[in-house]
Amino acid sequence: MKKINPLLYTLPCVLFLAFMIESCKMEGLATAWHLVPNDAPSDVFHLSIGQDGRGYAVGGKTWYSGYILLTTNGGETWQILQEDTKAILDLNRNSSGTWVTTGVDGHVWEKRDTGIWSFRRLPEWRINRAIVPLNDGSVILGGGSGFQFGHLFRADSTDQVSHLRETDNLINDLAVCANQRLIAAAYGAVFYSDDQGESWDYLDLTGDNFMAIEMIDGLTGYMVGYGGTILKTTDAWHSWSTIRNGDALTTADTPFRGLAFKDEYTGVLVGDAGTVWLTRDGGTTWVNLLGISASIDLTTAAFYGSTLLVGGTGGHLFSTTLP
Repeated sequence: MKKINPLLYTLPCVLFLAFMIESCKMEGLATAWHLVPNDAPSDVFHLSIGQDGRGYAVGGKTWYSGYILLTTNGGETWQILQEDTKAILDLNRNSSGTWVTTGVDGHVWEKRDTGIWSFRRLPEWRINRAIVPLNDGSVILGGGSGFQFGHLFRADSTDQVSHLRETDNLINDLAVCANQRLIAAAYGAVFYSDDQGESWDYLDLTGDNFMAIEMIDGLTGYMVGYGGTILKTTDAWHSWSTIRNGDALTTADTPFRGLAFKDEYTGVLVGDAGTVWLTRDGGTTWVNLLGISASIDLTTAAFYGSTLLVGGTGGHLFSTTLP
């Protein structure tokens, strides 16, 4: 019997798969980015700007240094406001105006309303990658030291730690939804709590290293993964839809690290190699905003009016006017 060369079958399949992946890549839009002057000495991990143009950015080097940057003009310029001995990895704010940050070795910075930033160190010396402040003065923290070594816990205003949950999944981000539901994006999993962080359970979501969550109005929100997954909810993560499946064989590799939404319809995703994706229709379609060097991995984004700001490795901050 004549032997059939398996390459005759596998090569067309490989070529077809490559064609499908290439055809799924979106078209790019040439974008004029402005390199924003700032004093950041190292990577930017998170930034946020209020409607009054006042905002903060945080970052640093894991074991060696951290900082809080301040802007008072909508992100046009930034200056160092506070310095730390460890990296500051997350920044968040609650509805009453309290700002909080977290990072390495249990470091926490807090600012209430118009007060100044104050430092405290939690008794749990852990790498905390995410923090959300609750309205009772307590905070929920999550993080971990490796992909399969994560944790979640609560700390009150006197730094008493409670409800510590060790997990097999690194916690990357936290968000507060309607009715104080808490969501934790993690490596290979998503957790939820309906009792202020006293207990946690798994959502039926797997398949990616979920990196970031953005809630818009308590009910509507988005989540992205490092494998390229994009999810959306309109009922506070009781149910969700998959906008993009990062696991699909025909999906081009796009590692997302962060996201920001101006409203339910207009938002951006940012990630490795200068990736910025913009949607204006709630995630139905996206456009790739070109112009940032592929040598820069982007981690965070924020809107101020019609201005979009993104930040990432090397202390880089960029701004552009929304196309």
